[in-house]
Amino acid sequence: MPADVDVAQLRRLLKVGGYARATLGVVMLLTPGLIGGMWIGADAKRRGVKALTRALGIRELIIGAGAVVAANEGTQLRRWVEFGMVADATDAAATFVAVRHLPRANAVLGVVAASSGAVAGAWLLTQLPEETPSR
Repeated sequence: MPADVDVAQLRRLLKVGGYARATLGVVMLLTPGLIGGMWIGADAKRRGVKALTRALGIRELIIGAGAVVAANEGTQLRRWVEFGMVADATDAAATFVAVRHLPRANAVLGVVAASSGAVAGAWLLTQLPEETPSR
């Protein structure tokens, strides 16, 4: 961790990101065809795909809520950043693998958005202090 890092500011950043992620999760639960459509195109309107989008929405809601709680309590910050980073990297990889089966603009948006989240998480991990395990 760099010496001049303001941990309180990082906690606020994590909290804002957590609220944004949780909100995305709620929107995915409520409007899976719309949000899924931005990611994968017209296939998102199919019932089975809506179920998967809702499942991802629950994941986003849980990771976002966990990040907010961690930021509020000042504990397990790194853990929740890592959860989000792994989820984002997985989404980017899954979208990249399927890129030839998706509308090009949607695929690019999906890869860029998810990769950006993973990179932001990696940067945040370089700024956060190491946590001492509680016993």
